[in-house]
Amino acid sequence: MLKIFLIIAILFGTIPAYAANISDLENQLDELKQKDKELQEKSNQYKILVSEKEQEVDSFQSEVNYLSSKIQSAESDIARTNNNIYLTDLEIERIEIAIGSAINDIEEKKDYTSEVLKSIYKTDKITFLETMLTGNFEGFWASQQYLQSFQSKLNDSIDQLGILYKDLNRKKKNKNNELTELAELKNKQRIQENILNDQKDYKKNLLHKSESERKEFQTMLNNTQKQRTALINDILRIEDEVKRLKTFKLYVEAGKIPPPGIKIFIWPTDNIITTQGFGETSFARSGKGGYAFHNGIDIGSGIGDNVYAAAEGEIVGRNNNECKNNISYNLGDFSCEGGWGNWIAIKHPNELVTLYTHLTSVLSSIKVGDRVEAKNVIGRVGSSGNVTGPHLHFSVYKEFFLVPKGYPGYNYSGTLNPLYYL
Repeated sequence: MLKIFLIIAILFGTIPAYAANISDLENQLDELKQKDKELQEKSNQYKILVSEKEQEVDSFQSEVNYLSSKIQSAESDIARTNNNIYLTDLEIERIEIAIGSAINDIEEKKDYTSEVLKSIYKTDKITFLETMLTGNFEGFWASQQYLQSFQSKLNDSIDQLGILYKDLNRKKKNKNNELTELAELKNKQRIQENILNDQKDYKKNLLHKSESERKEFQTMLNNTQKQRTALINDILRIEDEVKRLKTFKLYVEAGKIPPPGIKIFIWPTDNIITTQGFGETSFARSGKGGYAFHNGIDIGSGIGDNVYAAAEGEIVGRNNNECKNNISYNLGDFSCEGGWGNWIAIKHPNELVTLYTHLTSVLSSIKVGDRVEAKNVIGRVGSSGNVTGPHLHFSVYKEFFLVPKGYPGYNYSGTLNPLYYL
């Protein structure tokens, strides 16, 4: 039997005192599982939101990249237009220089023609006079023909310069028109670039907003998952506690253990003679009692002597009238409640539990859950269970449990020496 409970203790470990109510724990489990379900739903919602925001971010990033390429193209167009404007300005400047040169040529030729005409006019007078005087009309007419030919050539040259001047002015006008068109094109391109930049800035703001929201949702998702992880750990812990509690009919564990020497209990009988002490007593070592460690003290008293509550507390377990006194004192008789016979257990405010065994009877008026005060009579000394004679076995437990059949387990490591506190 001892090995069974030691195995249980090893497998299931320590169960906190607050986990004594399986119903409360199962209710708590239901609440935690419902909360876990809600957190799972939240987690799924956040995953969807994160996914949507990631798609938004990708979409806005694509749009920003597209607008950036369009802006680069617009800047390239503007650069080409600026280059064309520069070339057109140079062409207009070249044409203006050519026009100026043509004007100068025309003026020079006009001046030259004027001088030549003046000279011819004077020469004509002289030549005509000489011709009349000398009668050399043949030379006169020859010179007149030459002059007419020269004047005609000069006039043709001036006319050609005039045509060149007009052509240059037409080209200049065309270039000026081209320059105006280029300026308008550049203005349109600038407007288009500004629109593209505005669109890019707008999309970048949406991108930053979506990225911020994505990070926020991701943080919420991470926090929710952390909460779920902690919650699942709580669920597993409580499920483990429920499992352990279902292994026992009752489990109580004290928190802080009082230091030895503090008198927190009164003697449970009027007779304070100890017939067997706590621990590895000589009787325990002999093996006659069926145990290797005595987890309490035996107080010698006669059958029927009062058994008192050692301190105030709550009745957490009892057995009565299910075991007859073992009058023959057959050693090794574990047929009655695992050897404890009739017994009663009291849980005290410090969560220590006192156990009173081998009773003739437990007062029928005392039920599990009742409160008792120190010195209240709770039963009578007897010899039920595994005994060699009438006595009260009194134990103090820091870790107390009832096995499924309803009697105290032989938890030796969970007991304290009662003499420390009497």
